[in-house]
Amino acid sequence: MKTPQPLPEPLAYAPFTFREALDAGASHRRLRRPGLPAPSRGIRIPGDLAEPGFAALVRPVSRITEFSAASHATAFRLWSLPGFLPGADSPGFHISRPDTVAIPRRTGVVGHVGQFFPDEITNLDGVLLTTRARTWLDVSRRMSIDELTVVADHLIRRPRPELEGRREGYASIDELAEMLDREGLPEPWLNPRTELRAGVVRQPDLAYPEYRVAVECEGEGHSEAGQIIRDISREEDFSRAGWTLVRLSKRHMANEARSAVAKVRAALLDRGWAPRG
Repeated sequence: MKTPQPLPEPLAYAPFTFREALDAGASHRRLRRPGLPAPSRGIRIPGDLAEPGFAALVRPVSRITEFSAASHATAFRLWSLPGFLPGADSPGFHISRPDTVAIPRRTGVVGHVGQFFPDEITNLDGVLLTTRARTWLDVSRRMSIDELTVVADHLIRRPRPELEGRREGYASIDELAEMLDREGLPEPWLNPRTELRAGVVRQPDLAYPEYRVAVECEGEGHSEAGQIIRDISREEDFSRAGWTLVRLSKRHMANEARSAVAKVRAALLDRGWAPRG
């Protein structure tokens, strides 16, 4: 058996796509020879390459199909974001495309489609992926509010230039708030009469009956002993009926109610709401 011709120099050190190989001068025949593992159609790994790193494996997957980018848990890992993301170590690379084209379908890929603004996709050492802020938004449905806050703090934290080689945070509070605004919330019902069970009717300030999420805005009087008892009873009524009651205080309404929006959004995501994007 003939010894295969060496691969062109750029292809010897990392996984690559068929198109990249052809552009570098490799032949179709060479790419079909044994010794080039194929993790997915149109992608090859040099046979004598040591175990490729995570980013090296993601790179060709993010480029093999037009209008694609690594996203969700894969982008979370590529950006080394802090905190616990359920499913982050599950098999498969998460790849997103605009919802105007087909969802990614290939071996080893978890496909997503959504709406993307041009500034939400970037390049990290050759990997096309969602920005840190967009990644924070995409993983929000799988994280608790506390975990999301950990990631947000990481993004907006002022760095130490002498240790980190940068002077600006990865994102600003305004950028994260704008990311939430781009996704928005569904339209709520205002003060709907809500029968939770026979003889038990509540009338929350806002409600999303389809998702069984209710919202109550609490004023100063809710710190009184009698009101605390009534609040607990109300919350128990919603819980027994399978509803989530989101309680908002004055502090949630600061900074254009961004904290309130985040809290309601997390509850809706937990109950199955899927924003466009």
